[in-house]
Amino acid sequence: MGTKKLDLAKGARGCLGIKLADSWRNDPLSEVMTGNVVRIASGATLYDAQRVMTDAKLARLVVTDKAGKLRAMITRRDLARFLSRDKTGRPLDSIPVGECMSAPTITLRPTDTIADAARLMDKKGISSIVVTDDGNEILGVVTKTDLCFHFSLFTSEEKVRDFMSHRVFTVKPTHSIFFVASILARQGISRVPVVDEKLRGIVTLSDITESAPVMRPDIAPGRSDVQFYRGLLAPSAKLTAMTAADLMTPNPITISSEEPLSRAAELMIEHGISGLPVVDAKGRLHGMVTKTDIIRAITH
Repeated sequence: MGTKKLDLAKGARGCLGIKLADSWRNDPLSEVMTGNVVRIASGATLYDAQRVMTDAKLARLVVTDKAGKLRAMITRRDLARFLSRDKTGRPLDSIPVGECMSAPTITLRPTDTIADAARLMDKKGISSIVVTDDGNEILGVVTKTDLCFHFSLFTSEEKVRDFMSHRVFTVKPTHSIFFVASILARQGISRVPVVDEKLRGIVTLSDITESAPVMRPDIAPGRSDVQFYRGLLAPSAKLTAMTAADLMTPNPITISSEEPLSRAAELMIEHGISGLPVVDAKGRLHGMVTKTDIIRAITH
């Protein structure tokens, strides 16, 4: 979400208040979808996909065939799941995207509504929907972020406590990055808090994807002695011993359970994150609220 668009949205919040509270849920997807779709060919490799996602700061790519037609989607979650489960020993630059892409891909038309998209995301457990015309030509993508942005424009009656998850998987600062990756993949989650007595940080799928060269040094042929990690050149032996404390974002943005759910959505959009730890006044973790929880709220 661009800074200019976010600033305009904040300024418009008061004006939008005159709109019926729920009427925006019936707005067509053509008004909220992202039209600039980043695509990758089905013949590309997982290494290609990982580099494109990291360089472009994306969570998903649309996979197309030689004719440019929609084949599927590939997401950071797909990559993390593959990294934790693949036992073939092949380097990522020899594994085609087709082996881990999400298919079949759910599609909607531009005249379908925000509520339609939210219901599908909630029912199917997905984070994005490709918008196509009647000829299956790709017009855009609508994501949880797009829907959460619109939800954030209104002060909601719902509180964070009404939709937050109380059962949260956590790791300790001394857990290895391999253990963290396995937790994310096995549980199908995109972030995990790092906790001892209090919340210390958070590790996301983006962090795991960026660390792919560390976890699979064979993907960088000829550079087995050193690896790049977040722009730094360091010995592979040291990087492979990294822990959650090394990988986490410290002092993450948090929220109280008594805040409006729309405030949680606003914070997620403003900071480019997908979930917020819910803490008490002493910094103790009580749960998580995510974009998925906000999607559920939109369907109510």
